[in-house]
Amino acid sequence: MKTRPAGFGREKPTFGKPKLSSTDDIVNMLEAMVKKYPKAENGKKTYGVSLFKDWDYFNMNGCTGLGLLYGWSTRNFVEYNNDATQVRSILDKDSYYMKCLRFYYECNKRGLLDPDSPTQNCNIMK
Repeated sequence: MKTRPAGFGREKPTFGKPKLSSTDDIVNMLEAMVKKYPKAENGKKTYGVSLFKDWDYFNMNGCTGLGLLYGWSTRNFVEYNNDATQVRSILDKDSYYMKCLRFYYECNKRGLLDPDSPTQNCNIMK
């Protein structure tokens, strides 16, 4: 395992540069990381993803960012491409919002989603 300086004299593991072409690839990478490092330095269980609800309003804000990577934005319940020539509901089966929800669902099925996510806030996550 390679390590790199992490400041304050600690070393953090690195995983090289895995090819990540889909959210499935990300889930698999997170699963490998959690398997390799099941506990944090403080002895607590590690998770691949942890969420908080403080910034959620009309929808789950954590799922609005995926579309940005592909040139799509979200406002309330609508997802649109950057030049607004295509518009769709965030609940459309092919929307990036739904793809993100499926990503979190898969993380949850594999035990990678922090079970405290529904109740924790931003300050708790820090």
